Amino acid sequence: MKDYEDAVAFLGQWGRFQQVVFFLLCSSILPNGFTTFSVVFLTDAPRHHCLVPEVNLTQDWQNASIPIEVVDGNQQLSRCSRFRLDVVRNLSAQGLVPGRDVNLTDLEQEGCVDGWSYSRDVYQSTIVSEVDETKTHPKEQYNVFNLVKTKNIRNTTVILCLLWFTLSMGYYGLSLKTSQLHANPYISCFLSAAVELEVSIHHKKRAFKPLGASRKSPLIV
Repeated sequence: MKDYEDAVAFLGQWGRFQQVVFFLLCSSILPNGFTTFSVVFLTDAPRHHCLVPEVNLTQDWQNASIPIEVVDGNQQLSRCSRFRLDVVRNLSAQGLVPGRDVNLTDLEQEGCVDGWSYSRDVYQSTIVSEVDETKTHPKEQYNVFNLVKTKNIRNTTVILCLLWFTLSMGYYGLSLKTSQLHANPYISCFLSAAVELEVSIHHKKRAFKPLGASRKSPLIV
């Protein structure tokens, strides 16, 4: 089997034409990065709680309709339940004041039957708030029969899948979860991209090497 230099010798040396083609190809994939990592923000789940529809509640009951939960030592509105709306409406109509005339812990709760109300402190809208869902479960199917026909292909497939799985879990796990860090999601994403810049520069330098130069530097950084 020919080595790499012999196999691509017909392309010529690293001249002006090859440089122009290389830069054009690199430029054409720039939008892919924006599209790929836009999901960091588009799929983030804003702070949310059960929606309380307009049913002539007093302001006190409007504010008290969502139970308070303690999460990691902090109090926050429940994401999954609210006090039963018909009970709250009756108590409001009677002129009772929550916390003074009524012990809220004694009230029956129900799920978010009317959907959720999403905070707009960080995002105006995301996919989650637009479709009114807090969890999505995409499914993918693969045809792998051609990758296990022979022993050598099976071994190669297993090794490549293990490498791909490990790298993808690390790379996308860190990149796509930047919005879940305890910091501003935009700053977190910027820092993640800045860290990746050094690796990108390294690979670009390898691509600029002449065809006859050594290409034995590591492919994985």
